Amino acid sequence: MAVDAQAPSDDIGSAPTFFKEHREFLELLEQTCQSAGNRSSWSTDSPSSEERSALRSMSCMLDLYQEQPTCLDPYLERIVTQLMAVIQEYVYAYHSHTTQRLEDGNDTVSIGRMSGIFDLLYTLCKVRGYKVIMRFFPHGVVDVEPVFGTLWLHSTQLAKSTWTARYILLIWLSLLAMIPFDIDSIDSGVSSLPALETMAESNETTLIGRWIELGKFYLHRPACEMEGAAVMLSRLLSRKDTAKNLQPDFIEWAVDSIHKATQESQDACARSGGLTVASVLKINGALRVLCHLFAVMDSIDALRPQMASLIELFQSDVFENHSVTQKLVTKATQRLAMLVLPPVSATSIARSHVRKSVGANLASKDQAAQPGMSLVAPDNGSDEHGCEYGVNESAEISEEVEVFIGDTIVRWSAAKGIGRVSERLPLPLAQEIVGATAEILKEQTLIPSDGYPVDVSMTSEFAWHGSLLALAELSRKGLISPQALEDIVPWVVRGLSYEIQRGDYSVGSNVRDAACYVMWAFARMPNPDSRRVFDKMCAQMSTALVSVAVFDREPNVRRAASAAFQEHVGRHSLFPHGISVLQAADFFSVGNMRNAFVVASRKIAEFEEYREPLLRHLCTNTIYHWDARTRELAAAALFELAPLATEYVAESLLAEIVSNTVSPFLAVRHGAIIAAGVIAETLASYLLKDDKLTKMVLSVTGGIPARYLDDFGASLTLSALAAFIGSLSRSGWSIVNNSAQQEYFDFFVRAFTACREADDIVLNFEAFVDAYGISARQHSDMITHRISSDISGVSRENFVLALGALGGRDTFDKLCMLIADGSTIEIRRNASISLGRYCRRNVDESAYSRLALALSVSDEGLRQMLFEGLVVAGSAVPLGKYAVSAVANYIETLPPTSTANDMYQNADAETGSGWSVGGVVAELTRLLLTDRRTSKLINPALIVTDQLIEQGSLYATSPEIWIPLYRAVQRVAFKLRAPQRLMLCLKLYSSLAMVSDEMARMAAASLLAHIGHPLPKIRQVAADHLYTMVCINMSFGAADGADSSDDGESRIAEIDALLTETEWVRDDNKVKGARARLVDLVKAATALPSENTNTT
Repeated sequence: MAVDAQAPSDDIGSAPTFFKEHREFLELLEQTCQSAGNRSSWSTDSPSSEERSALRSMSCMLDLYQEQPTCLDPYLERIVTQLMAVIQEYVYAYHSHTTQRLEDGNDTVSIGRMSGIFDLLYTLCKVRGYKVIMRFFPHGVVDVEPVFGTLWLHSTQLAKSTWTARYILLIWLSLLAMIPFDIDSIDSGVSSLPALETMAESNETTLIGRWIELGKFYLHRPACEMEGAAVMLSRLLSRKDTAKNLQPDFIEWAVDSIHKATQESQDACARSGGLTVASVLKINGALRVLCHLFAVMDSIDALRPQMASLIELFQSDVFENHSVTQKLVTKATQRLAMLVLPPVSATSIARSHVRKSVGANLASKDQAAQPGMSLVAPDNGSDEHGCEYGVNESAEISEEVEVFIGDTIVRWSAAKGIGRVSERLPLPLAQEIVGATAEILKEQTLIPSDGYPVDVSMTSEFAWHGSLLALAELSRKGLISPQALEDIVPWVVRGLSYEIQRGDYSVGSNVRDAACYVMWAFARMPNPDSRRVFDKMCAQMSTALVSVAVFDREPNVRRAASAAFQEHVGRHSLFPHGISVLQAADFFSVGNMRNAFVVASRKIAEFEEYREPLLRHLCTNTIYHWDARTRELAAAALFELAPLATEYVAESLLAEIVSNTVSPFLAVRHGAIIAAGVIAETLASYLLKDDKLTKMVLSVTGGIPARYLDDFGASLTLSALAAFIGSLSRSGWSIVNNSAQQEYFDFFVRAFTACREADDIVLNFEAFVDAYGISARQHSDMITHRISSDISGVSRENFVLALGALGGRDTFDKLCMLIADGSTIEIRRNASISLGRYCRRNVDESAYSRLALALSVSDEGLRQMLFEGLVVAGSAVPLGKYAVSAVANYIETLPPTSTANDMYQNADAETGSGWSVGGVVAELTRLLLTDRRTSKLINPALIVTDQLIEQGSLYATSPEIWIPLYRAVQRVAFKLRAPQRLMLCLKLYSSLAMVSDEMARMAAASLLAHIGHPLPKIRQVAADHLYTMVCINMSFGAADGADSSDDGESRIAEIDALLTETEWVRDDNKVKGARARLVDLVKAATALPSENTNTT
C-alpha cells in the first residue's frame, strides 16, 4: 500500500531513517506527472525546462538514499505507480500511432518525450534495485505487445532514444515474460515491425521469435542494457512453453557466440593475444544470460549437448586479463555445478538446526566438552548425501557484508561459489574443501616455534584474500567443524594484521578486510558447537578485533573490525565488556583516524583485558608502520595508554623499542625513537628510580650511527631525535655533563638544517632551552651564523623560526630587523612568529608596539617592508593579536586623509609624520592588488584589514578611500577557487558594511552574489555574514530611495527569516527560490541597483 505523504517520521541516530524530503518529492512528482501526461505535449522531442528541473531535483533527492535505500520503501508504490501510469499511456499511444496521427490532434508521438521519466525510473532502480521497483510495474496481458513494440521501435532509432528508456522497457518486458498464458495465444502479429540494423536477414515473424532476437540484440550493448536483456531472456526461456523447445537452441547459440567472439578477437589481435572491446561485449552478454538462465533452470537436460563445450570454455585462460568476464565465468561455473549437484533438502536443514539447538541446550557441559565430537550426528532425516548444514541465500546478507569486501570481484564471486557448491556436497567432501582452503593460508608462510609472529613476506596477498573470503562463506553456511575451527581461528587472527611493505607503500588492506569478514561470519555460524570454540578463544579474537578497530590505518578495515566485534557481542555475548567497548569504538567513531587512535583506544584500555594487548599491538606493530602519519598517531596513542600500564611498558616493551632505535629500516628507527621519547616523558617518575632503565633511555641518542644522520631519511631520524630530546626536557630528565647538552644542541642544529617542516622541532627546542639552557657560544651561533644570507633558504627559515626560543635584547633586535627587511615573505613571517614567541616567553608584549612606531620612518620602501611584516605577524595564531593591536594603536596617532588625491600617497608632508590613516588603507589595498596566483600576502592582508575595521581604527579616513579597497576585495574574490580565501573575502565584506551606508549596500550586493555560489559551504557562510550585517547595520534599509515605513520593517523581518530558516547547503528549487526572493527584498530595502547583484 502507498503511504500517505503526511505520515509522521523521526530521525534516529546519525543516519536518515525515513524519506524526509517526501512531501517536496511527492509535490514535484504530482506536477511532473501532470505535465508529462498532457498528450498535447507528446509531439515535442524533450520535456519542458520546468519538468526537467523538477526531474533533476527528484533524482538528487533519491541519490541521497543510496546507502539507506529502504527509507524509500513506504513511498515506492505510490511513486512508481504514478510514473508507470504515465509511461503506460505513452507506450500505448506510441505503439498505436507511431506512423499515424493522434486521435485528438495532428502531431505524432515523439520518441524522446518521456526521456526524463525514464531517467527518474532508472534512478529509482539504481538506488533501490530493479527487483524491488519492478514489483509495481503494470503486468497485464494487454501490456505485452505495446511494450515489446515500443522497445523494438526504440531499438531501430538508437540515436534518438535514450539508454535509460530502453533499460526500463527491458526490465518491464522481463516481468511481462512471466505472465501465466501461452505467448503464442497473445501473438497478434509483429511481422510489420522494421528490421533491426544487425538482424536484417532474420526470418522470425512470431512474437516469441522476435522477442528472443531483440534480447540477443541487446546482449551486445554495454552496461545496463546488457543486464536487462539477460534478465529478460532468462525469464522468457525458463517458461514451460519455451524451456523445452527454445532453451537448448539458445544455449547452443550463446556458447557458439562466445567461441566465435573469442576466435575473431584472437585473429584480430594475434600479436597482443588480447580481446577486442566488441568481442568482450559479446562474450560478457552471452555469459551474463547463461548465469541468469542457470539460476532459474529446473533441469540440466538442455545443457547436456553443450556440457563439454562449456567445461572447456570455463577452463580457458583467454579471459584472465578481463576481470568482469572472469567474474562471469566464475559465476556461470558455480551455477552450472549447482545444477549438476542435487539441492539441499529444506526439511533436512530445518530438522538439523532444531535438533542441534535442542541438543546443545539439553546436553550437560561435560558432554558438550567431550573430545572427538563430530560436526553432524547421524539422523534418519538427513538426505542421501549427508548434507545437513546450509542456509538459504538472502539478499539482505549480501547487502550487509558489502562493508567487508574491498578488492577484486572475481575472488568474491569464487568465494561465494565455493560456499554454495560445498553446501551440496557430502559432508566429508565439504570438510576436505574447508581444509584445502585453510591450507592456502599456510603456503610459503614461515612459522616460528612459538607461533608468533609469522612471516608472511613471501606469501601472496591475493591467495590470502581469496582463501579468507571462501572461509567466510563456508563458515556462514555451517560447514566448518569445531575441530577445524580451532585450527582456522589463529590464522584468521594473523590475517587481521597482514601487511607486506612494497617500496613506499604496502599491500594487505584487502586481506585484513577479508579477515574481519571471516570474524563476522564466525558470529553467524549456524552450528551451535561453534560456541564452545569461541568460548575458549574469545580472548584472542576480541583483543585482535579491538586492536584492528582502533589502530589500523585504513578506515574501512577499522569499521569492518568494529562491525565484526559488534556481531559477536550481539549473538554470543562472550567478548568481555562488549557493550562498553562498542560505545567507545562503534562503526562511526572509528571512521576518524585520530579519534580511533587516541580517544577510543584510551577508553577501551581502561578495561584490563584489553590494556596489554592494545599496548603490545601498538608497540610491536603500529609504531613501526611504513606511513609516517600513522607512526605519529601511534605515538600519540602511546602517550595516552602508557600511564595505564606503567610496569608492563617499562619492563616488557621498552627494551625492544630501544633496540629498534638503531634499526637499519627507516620507518622502524623513526617510530622507535619517537616511542622511546613518549615512554620517557610519560613514565619518567618510574624510570628514574631504576638505574638500568635510566641508562637504557639515555643511551638512545648516543647509539645512533652517524650514517643515519647523513644519508637518505636523515630528516626523519633527526626530527625523531628532536622529539625524543623534547620529551626528556619536558619531563625533568637530567643530563650528565655539558657534552651531552652540546650533543643535544647539535642534533637540533642538524634537524633545522635537514628538515623542511620545523614547527614541531621548534617546540621541542624551546623545551630544551628551558630545561638545559644554552651557552653564549651557542646563542651567538644561532643569532649570527645560522641566519646569514649564505645559508640555504629552508634552513635559514627554520633557524629564524627557532630564534623565539632564545632570550636577550640582541634576539629582539635581530627579529625586528628580519621583519623589516627580510629577503623573503617566509623569512618575515617566521620572524614575526618568533617575535611573538619571544614576547610570550619574555613577557614583553610591547615589542610589537615598538616595532609599529618604526612605521613613521620617511623611507617609503622600509615602511612598506615593516608594514608587510606586521601584516604577516597579525595573521599568525595565536600571537597575531599583539601585532594588530600595536598597528591599531599606532593608527590612532595618525591624521586622516584629507583629499582623494592622497589615497595612494604614503607620506603626509603637511603633518610631517610618515603616514596617515588613508595611507594605511591605501597600503592594504596595494597588498590586495598583488598577483593573487603567487602572492602570499593576500590572506594576511584580508585578515588584518578585517580586524582593524572591527577595532574601529580606520574609520577616521574619508569615505571615498574605501571604494578602491572594496574593488580590490572584489578582484580577489572574482572566480576564486580557494574556499579559505573566499571566506576571508566574505568576512571582510561584512566588516566593510560598518563603514558607511553606501558601503553596506555594496557589501550586500557581493554577499548576495555568493549566496548562489556552487559550493554549499560558501553559500552558508555568505548567508551568515549577510544576516550579521542586517542585524548590526539595520540602517542600510533606510538609505535614499529605500522604504523606511512599516513595509520596510516587515521586509527586514522577512530577510531575517529567509537567511535563518533556509538550508543554504542544499541545492534544490527551494534554495533557489529563497535566493531569488532575497535578492528582491534586499534590492527594495537598500535601493540596490539590479546590476550590482551580478557581482562575482
